[in-house]
Amino acid sequence: TDIRYNLALQLCRLAHKTQTHLVIVDGSPSSSVREEFTNLGNGYVHVFAQDASRYLGKGGAMRQAIQHATITLMNLNNDYEDDDSRGEKQKSILNQCAICFTEPEKVDLLNHISKICQPLL
Repeated sequence: TDIRYNLALQLCRLAHKTQTHLVIVDGSPSSSVREEFTNLGNGYVHVFAQDASRYLGKGGAMRQAIQHATITLMNLNNDYEDDDSRGEKQKSILNQCAICFTEPEKVDLLNHISKICQPLL
């Protein structure tokens, strides 16, 4: 719906503002929606088309998102560790991350995600 779409746009903007990586599995038929989410996130939003033939329904989309989030975090970690500009070996960012689930209607959750995940980390 238009309401969910607009909330998803807000979520992508907030991910960029808070520098929080966000993985979205999108089931819409239009690639322009995915492109818009990606562009708004400016490097913090990673959008993938739902593979409905392999990942059925909402549960499938969540499994696909977890798979993509894991790969994204591994890639970010490799980039982080390969950056020699810091001059010393850095702590793995994997020890500073959690994979969480939310929906577009819960935009404000991103403002509190650090506190929510703190006990896990």
